[in-house]
Amino acid sequence: MKTVKIWFVGLLILTLSGLLLLAVPAAASKPLTLSDAYRIALRSNENLMVLREQLKESEEEVVVATSHILPQLDLRATAVRGRQRQPFAVDQLGNISPDGSVSTEDSWRAEAVLTQPLYRAGQLLSTREIARLRRREIELDNFYQTQQVLFVVASRFYAVKQAEKQVEIWESSLARANKQLARSEALFEQGMITRTPKLRARVQVAEAERELTRANNRRQLAFSQLQLELGGEEIEQLAGVELVEKIQLEKLQEYYQQARRHRRDYLGTVERLEQARRYVEVKLAGRYPSVDLQLRGIRYDEEIAGEDQEWEIMGTVNFPLFSGGRISAEIRQARAMFSQTEAGLSRLRRELKVQVEEAYRQVTTRRGVLRSLQQEVAAARENYQEVAAKFSEGLADAVDVSDANTILNESELLLSTEQFNLQLDLLSLQLAVGNFQAELLTSEL
Repeated sequence: MKTVKIWFVGLLILTLSGLLLLAVPAAASKPLTLSDAYRIALRSNENLMVLREQLKESEEEVVVATSHILPQLDLRATAVRGRQRQPFAVDQLGNISPDGSVSTEDSWRAEAVLTQPLYRAGQLLSTREIARLRRREIELDNFYQTQQVLFVVASRFYAVKQAEKQVEIWESSLARANKQLARSEALFEQGMITRTPKLRARVQVAEAERELTRANNRRQLAFSQLQLELGGEEIEQLAGVELVEKIQLEKLQEYYQQARRHRRDYLGTVERLEQARRYVEVKLAGRYPSVDLQLRGIRYDEEIAGEDQEWEIMGTVNFPLFSGGRISAEIRQARAMFSQTEAGLSRLRRELKVQVEEAYRQVTTRRGVLRSLQQEVAAARENYQEVAAKFSEGLADAVDVSDANTILNESELLLSTEQFNLQLDLLSLQLAVGNFQAELLTSEL
């Protein structure tokens, strides 16, 4: 009986604990800011994981290239067991007699070889320098590609906020349509209008509901696309963003100079050009002799020779007299690679200028368009209010109200689109110059 009471009390405590946990409201998750999204992407984006592995691979290439300069130590060991049939036997007196016995012989040999390259006409040092330049190039390229990934994250983030704004606009449009339907039904009941304006108002309500459904779907899709860039991170809510509209731009020429100093893909191409120059030196070194120093120590079975160990020092000089045209062909290939890289760098310089100018002019154009759209939205809102008031007084028909509502919707949607596009244009200008999230990446990478 006592055991049953204890069991009952324990069950009662567990039940009360569960009810208390259910009664306590769950802590609301903190809205995700754009800065938070950047940091999550740096940690979880799969494309950035690939870039980090590529950088690790380039670091190992430096180790491999350095190893060619250092001494190489090899250890070789050989063990032999053989069986031999003796056709004759010789006694102590020198007499020979037939013998069919089988003997087993064991022997072994151990050899340590230390090889040190002494001279390669600068080939070894140039190879190591190429590996270092390659690592630096990948580091710069990864920095720029990471900037591009973060720009995509920002685009997805603003796409969600833009979709949320469009939902708000269509909700307002639906509210206006319902209000217009209520006015039309009231006037119809009073016999002041025909049935047609009421039907037109119902059509407006249906259109607004349809577009609101589409806007909600676009918002959900934008959320999914943002989650993809964040490595599948669950998102419940995004924090609000401040839309920048007043912009102080520098002169266009100053942005050109900043791009030449800060664009990592451009600086990486400069490193690639130096790699190509060094690669030509490596291939030219193939025409010259190479010198190696080798120290060899040998230890073997005492039964094989009178002494069981020996050593030797050997210098080797290799003169490439004939390679079937391979060396000359490799030199031509290296020079062609250098020319290609040089041409690519020249092209990239001009592309930088075009990209910076395009982003710059996009910002200035968008800024002017925004001022015009803000005036348009203000006029459209005032026009709708006047037309709606006149309709209530019987001085305007349903077509006028429908047109005013459509104009207001279109202008608000266009203004919202241009406002968010301006934010992306500003980020595009930073990306073209090379300053986009540079401080964050410098501290995180």
